[in-house]
Amino acid sequence: MQRILGTTIRIARPLHHRALYIPRPFSTSTRRLATPSPESPEDLLKFEKFQNTTVFKALRDNPDASRALGDFIAFIKKQGLDYRTPPSKIAMIKLAMNPEFRAAFQKVNEECMKVGVDFSSKEVQQEIMDIFGKPPTSDD
Repeated sequence: MQRILGTTIRIARPLHHRALYIPRPFSTSTRRLATPSPESPEDLLKFEKFQNTTVFKALRDNPDASRALGDFIAFIKKQGLDYRTPPSKIAMIKLAMNPEFRAAFQKVNEECMKVGVDFSSKEVQQEIMDIFGKPPTSDD
């Protein structure tokens, strides 16, 4: 009986044989952030050709149209899309449902119509397609 009582009354001692947790030091290496890729030579050549079109000349001479187009491109970038490539069908549906996108697109369309650029006309479409080629068709 004494033996049982003696073991239960023993004083609890801290366990020194347990490993201590030592936190890892902070990393001192720099973070690598993504950087935009430089313009390709083909893109630069296409832009040079586009500068000679009637569409570009009309938009260049009107600051309101240029501003509306710049705001539209900024909105597209804010949505996480690349304005140089066609969006997927799902991205198009999401954009079409976005009221901010519709308002920005309507503003660009109105300003372009004021300067005489109608993107639905065959002549304007042909002029742009001659430079940039047919858009890729994909079934996303």
